[in-house]
Amino acid sequence: VTALGKLDSSQDISLQLKVNPKLISKLKTYSLNPNLKVIGFKLTSHLTESAAVQKIKKLMKEADFVVHNDVQDIDKAKGLHKFTLWGFKDPLKYENIDQLSIGLIQALSNEVTL
Repeated sequence: VTALGKLDSSQDISLQLKVNPKLISKLKTYSLNPNLKVIGFKLTSHLTESAAVQKIKKLMKEADFVVHNDVQDIDKAKGLHKFTLWGFKDPLKYENIDQLSIGLIQALSNEVTL
């Protein structure tokens, strides 16, 4: 539907969406900074640990770090929002966004041993 002005609210409207390509794999190529660190974010929904790890490992091929969280680990009423930061020998676990923020700053400033 091509609209010039106001749409008639009595008519049905159809919206067609296109899938956009993932950009994360191209970030280092596009950047002029050879030391660029890429952080990928992976939100999952009620996956088993092994299924989540498979998705994280796939994303790790494109990123230096991956921040993972699952919707079942978010409880706004209790102020909990658990995250796992991947990119180290062992994943680092955080209980909330404040802890994750500090972990990311340390990781990016190389204060944490990789």
